[in-house]
Amino acid sequence: MPTPNTGYAIASVAALTAIGAADRAEGYARLLLDDGSGNQTWVVYDDSATSGDYQPDDTPATGYWIKAPKRTATGQSLFTAADEAAARDAIGLPTAGLQLQPTQRAESSTQITHTAAWATVASVSITPTRADSVIEIFAQVPILFEVSPATLNYGGIRLVQGASVIFDSNPTDATGPFGLSSAATQSYQSPTIAALHEPGVTTSLTYSAQVRIYAATSGRSLKSCPAAAVQNATAFIEVREVAS
Repeated sequence: MPTPNTGYAIASVAALTAIGAADRAEGYARLLLDDGSGNQTWVVYDDSATSGDYQPDDTPATGYWIKAPKRTATGQSLFTAADEAAARDAIGLPTAGLQLQPTQRAESSTQITHTAAWATVASVSITPTRADSVIEIFAQVPILFEVSPATLNYGGIRLVQGASVIFDSNPTDATGPFGLSSAATQSYQSPTIAALHEPGVTTSLTYSAQVRIYAATSGRSLKSCPAAAVQNATAFIEVREVAS
């Protein structure tokens, strides 16, 4: 039997069988094995009674560990990104940058004519799986500046979480933000905005993209998701949880 690398030990069959039995409460018995040189392999507990389903009806006393696919024969996922992060944490492997759950996305095609107050265009919710993770936020909001006669028109876009501003890069004076601008009678734009947020919680969070006009004076307007004959322009916001 080969000698394990420093800091690692060879587990007995009895110990692995016990793990297989104890992990049944979660539905599957899984291990992430590491050879100490950066090579990892997932194994899963199974038995010949219902080979290939990896379900709790398998008998731990007569089972065996095999290299695991990502999904069962019926397409059911055996591992989530959070499982992998937890396993990597347990054996001291890096998790930074690992996406912990599927990307959450929301869209809106509802036209809004903006006033001199921030208004939400699109929102999306996510529940972090870990308190130390980072939320990546990305949004794009199509807008239409209109002014008559042609003169400067301004506005702004920002990201918020609940009532807290996550990112606002607009230059602002006593009247309002002017990070977006146009001097044309009509100007269609699709500004994008992105940010990172470390919420420090594992409760549901709602992130929103907001827009406002600098000053809603006569002859000036700013619309998000401007209406069109066939299809309104569509705004979206995406969030994803990654390990820090």
